Amino acid sequence: MLKADVWVFGFAFEHHGNFSAFHRLNNYLPDTIRKINIKFSGVRMLPRPLRHRLRSLYLSCAEKRLLREAIRWRPRLIHFLYPENCFSYGCFQHHFSGRVLLTLHQPSSVLPSFISSRQGLAFIETAKRADRLIALAPNVVNGYRTFFQNKNVRVIPHGVDTGYFCCSSQAKKMPIVLTVGNWMRDFRLWDEVALEFLRQKRSERFCLVTNPENIQRWDLQQRTNIDFRHHLSDQAIRRLYDHAGCLFLPLTDSVANNALLEGLAMGKRILVTDLPGTKFYGKSRVFYINKDRGAREAAAQLDQLLAKEAKPEEGLALRRYADQAFGWPKIAALYQEEYTSCIS
Repeated sequence: MLKADVWVFGFAFEHHGNFSAFHRLNNYLPDTIRKINIKFSGVRMLPRPLRHRLRSLYLSCAEKRLLREAIRWRPRLIHFLYPENCFSYGCFQHHFSGRVLLTLHQPSSVLPSFISSRQGLAFIETAKRADRLIALAPNVVNGYRTFFQNKNVRVIPHGVDTGYFCCSSQAKKMPIVLTVGNWMRDFRLWDEVALEFLRQKRSERFCLVTNPENIQRWDLQQRTNIDFRHHLSDQAIRRLYDHAGCLFLPLTDSVANNALLEGLAMGKRILVTDLPGTKFYGKSRVFYINKDRGAREAAAQLDQLLAKEAKPEEGLALRRYADQAFGWPKIAALYQEEYTSCIS
């Protein structure tokens, strides 16, 4: 192995494909950077508690190997793509004297929960000592600086693969209201809006792509206007985006959101909860749910969105916006600038 000054350490969650989520950054960084991407083989179909334990074991072994190799090869900087899930062996800077950069994904409201575990405390200590913390949206910067007592926080947006997530001109649009995701989704509001459409005898079908445990946890019922999907490939997800009439994203909180970015790249009409994070990414190009209002108003907003004719030029404008603002080549270039700044 040739020595590289910068290493990037990451993984993909079981429900993430090759083209979705943050680990896609690795594909756009130059080969002069060493990229370590952990695979959780055979984990996806296991029950959730066992899946989490096995993932932790994989990561723990990978971290041990990372520490051993870092001591030998002495990279100048290590970038952790998902630091909230790392540091089984305590504060990373106790073992490594080079620069440490962390990209943080969680909203400020989640941070106190890390205090309850040994691994969480190690993550907090690593973040406090990190040379740079990367925030995925401006609204969390002050919260990060305060919680981690670290002023070295910069904003670099999440990216999206606009080359992969692009609409097909042959795709037939169908009366599908598509919702994608697991973390911080407002499943209760989603269920109530779908029920409101059913009461009105509407023809739209609500398709929810999420892990099965979310359906069980929130006691979501199979109704005549509801389809549940899970364990889909990137190709299957892209087909659903392509055929959907719109994207419906009720959220409880958000920093960056993969589904929102993918919807923008696909040129879809989007109704998403009005939050600082979603406003940073969606600007005035998407439609917003007032999170303090009820399901009836959200259903009325969705009805108005579906009633509007989907114009091809509007979809193309969304795609251009996603590519120019959040395309991975641009985001990767920003990270390379950050690496240079850290080690210079």
